[in-house]
Amino acid sequence: MPFILSRYLKATHFKDDFAKTIKRNFELTNLRQVKAIITKTWSLFAKFCAKAFASEFYKADYQELDHLVVKLIKILNKVYPDIISNLPNVPVLRYLPLIAITYGTLQNVSVSLKEMMHGQDPEQY
Repeated sequence: MPFILSRYLKATHFKDDFAKTIKRNFELTNLRQVKAIITKTWSLFAKFCAKAFASEFYKADYQELDHLVVKLIKILNKVYPDIISNLPNVPVLRYLPLIAITYGTLQNVSVSLKEMMHGQDPEQY
């Protein structure tokens, strides 16, 4: 996927204010570097999705999922600061590793996220 994005995505595809926001938030020197940030963001999202929806988890996978969630939230807050701060579901991502540890997988989990989050702190484990 990074190859496809790198190949076809151009700096002219971004709105000017969006590109300037990314340039400012990542302290880039020019607007052409924005393409690399967007490619990195969506590549990280793809890795996160692959890990989150894996059919089986091993002990190291839980830690890797937690690491990917933290990295993804940090980068999304820089790329889309206005959008992400207004979405109520983004903090729920932080609980996915805890849900995976509790239920062994993130596929076909019938527990509600609110039920799982109630009284739980993702930093506890």
